[in-house]
Amino acid sequence: MRLEISNMRIPNSASCFGNEKMVNFTTKNEYIKYYGRLEGEIVKVSETTIDNLFYAREIINNTQSLLKFGAGNQYCDIINTKGESFLRANYAMAKGGGSIISHAKMCIQTQAANCSGHADVSYCLIDKDEVSLPVGRATSDVDDHAFVVIGDPRDSSHETVVVDAWPSLATPFMLKNADKNIINDNPTIKEWLHHGPQSFINESVTTIPLKEIERFFERLGVPPVGMKLCNYLMRDEKVNSFAYDKLTTVKKPKVNYLSESTHKRIAGDEVNYILYKSKMSGYKKSLKLRGDYGI
Repeated sequence: MRLEISNMRIPNSASCFGNEKMVNFTTKNEYIKYYGRLEGEIVKVSETTIDNLFYAREIINNTQSLLKFGAGNQYCDIINTKGESFLRANYAMAKGGGSIISHAKMCIQTQAANCSGHADVSYCLIDKDEVSLPVGRATSDVDDHAFVVIGDPRDSSHETVVVDAWPSLATPFMLKNADKNIINDNPTIKEWLHHGPQSFINESVTTIPLKEIERFFERLGVPPVGMKLCNYLMRDEKVNSFAYDKLTTVKKPKVNYLSESTHKRIAGDEVNYILYKSKMSGYKKSLKLRGDYGI
């Protein structure tokens, strides 16, 4: 399988997920069961911010379409893929090199990533010409978490938007609305984007076969993909020390952002319906399995 990436113009969100319907996940009974009924909120923002929120959603969707196995350290993806997301994401970290672009390319080749890989791919997908504010690859100062910001958090003259494709139900949101347990108000910026699309987008990226990845981990005593691997990961204290069940990284996902000057609006809890069903299915299965292991 070969993944063609030309001019960093990955298909837009509609084509990435087909013409499937969208859903407001905070209104679904499955979500309410675990998080309760949330109070809605309306937030008025500038025209620039609403445009950046729409662009952030496009980048999130495009990142997730490239990393189709999901996160290597999200329980729901580990269970849904029988551990394959874990192997692929950790292989990308082991082989990805030290730069943002090299890691992003390797994550696309493995089609899975942890938060740093999701952030690096998103960062490389952003075309600086599409936004009027600075774009930064950021890390949190309150948790081991990576993401992207559109806007400079130190500059109060504008509103900063977070691009975080790693959560299971990832949506764009404003930095001030982030879950402060994982993303702080003034994150550290690892790098600012000073140019347009990254150079590797014009290359053909070959997907790394699962057998090659499994051979790499076999010498470390890690089982191949399957329930045996899932059970192994559930018993491994190291894995459970950095695995998450984060559905979002926003504090109040039930929010509607409204432009102050036009009719534009974007729902902060809207995701693709098929993605929602898949993620919640894995989430519920992981809760049961973790309960069986007393995690």
